[in-house]
Formats: sequence, C-alpha cells, structure tokens
Amino acid sequence: MPLTTLGHTPKGMRICAKAEGMVESADVNRSNPQLRSDTDMNFRFALSALFASFALAGTSLGQTAPTFATVDMELVVLAHPSTAENKEVLVDMQKRFASERDSKQEELRVLVAQGRKAAADARNVALSDAKRREAGATVDDIDDQLRRGEAELRRLVADRQGKLRAKERELFGNVMADIRVKLDALAAQKGVALVLDKSATRASAPIPLVMWSDPALDLTDELIAATGGDREAAEKTLREADAALLGTSADASSED
Repeated sequence: MPLTTLGHTPKGMRICAKAEGMVESADVNRSNPQLRSDTDMNFRFALSALFASFALAGTSLGQTAPTFATVDMELVVLAHPSTAENKEVLVDMQKRFASERDSKQEELRVLVAQGRKAAADARNVALSDAKRREAGATVDDIDDQLRRGEAELRRLVADRQGKLRAKERELFGNVMADIRVKLDALAAQKGVALVLDKSATRASAPIPLVMWSDPALDLTDELIAATGGDREAAEKTLREADAALLGTSADASSED
C-alpha cells in the first residue's frame, strides 16, 4: 500500500496516530533532561535484565548454557570438491552462449553492411531509376530484418542468461545441501546449538557478522575435512579475489 494512502484507512490512521505519539514522546524526552535520564536508566536496567535472563535461561533447572560455534562458510564452499567442477560447467555454458550471441551479432553486422551498400545505391544518380528503386526496396527489407534480428538477439541473451543463473543456483544448492548435511552431523557430534558464519571478514565482504570469536569455537577445518574439501586451494582463490578487488597481487595480499 502506498504511503500516501496509508492515512486514509482506519488502520492507517491508527498507525499514523501511534507514530505521532512516538514522535511527541521523543520530543518530551529531549526537552526534559531529568525525564530523559530516567528513561535511559530504565532502558539500561531492562537491557541488563534481558541479558541476565539469557545467561540464566540455560543454567536454570539444571540445564547447561547453549554452545556456539563459528564456520567460515565462504571458505567451506570454495573448498568443496564440487565447486571447481561446477565452475567449469558454468564457464563452458557461458562460452557456448557467448558463441551463439556472437554468431547472431555477426549476422546483424552483415545485414548492416548490406543495408549501407543498398542505401548508397539508392542515392547513386549514375544508376537507373529502376535500379535505385530496387536498392531502396532492399534497404526497407534489410531494415525489417535488422529489427527482427535485434529482437531475436535480445530474446536469445535473456534466455541464455536465465538458463545460466538457473544452473548456477542448482549447482550451488547442491553444494550447500551437502555442506548442510555434514554440518548438521558435526554440530550434533559437538553438541552445538548455534553456528555463526564468520566469512565476512575480507575485502570482498567487509561487514562481518562475527566481529571476534575464540578460535577454539571454529569448526571450519573439521567441516572442510568432512566434505572432502581443499582448504589450500580455497584460500588461494580468496586471495586472488581480494587482490583483484583491491588492485594488488595475490602474493602481496597473502603477505599481509
């Protein structure tokens, strides 16, 4: 529902009224330092109580606190034995599609050249009127062929891009499904209640979900081993990707 029409419905009016009340409360807090201080203190107490409840939840009634772990999922995916094979499949598809596209583009270029020649003949006063009219008709015919050819090219490109994306999703989904099975088993074995992805700590993904974690919590190597992956090859791929993004050499980025 557009924002401009929200206030014209009963529900929208309630939402707007509630929003106005929140704004007015904020204004009161800003204009009254004591009230603002009391509000901040109440908020801190509530937040402390919330964290305390989380901490006690696992230990009450004889229960133990939940165990957490981390995994560098990007590294695990790149290390997976199917990832390199999948890349080759996608590259081969891309090459085939590019060949089809280039072939169609070449057909259009030939038509353009023929159209220019016919247009020149249509303007050539040295030719007879009949020849010039024939050349003009050829220009019109080529113009129609070009319009149809350009439309076919656009459809071809859209279709092939869609197939490439679908294949990429399929292959990636297969890798993730295999990793998930291995991770489920590993987490159950370790008694882990929650696994966090810590992969967003590189130049290619600069906003991390996990700011810091104890290395003892990391299950990356065990998960790579469970999937039969190659960590060294995955790290090399990541260094090359980061180097390309930063405009440096892979060797220089590995030294850092």
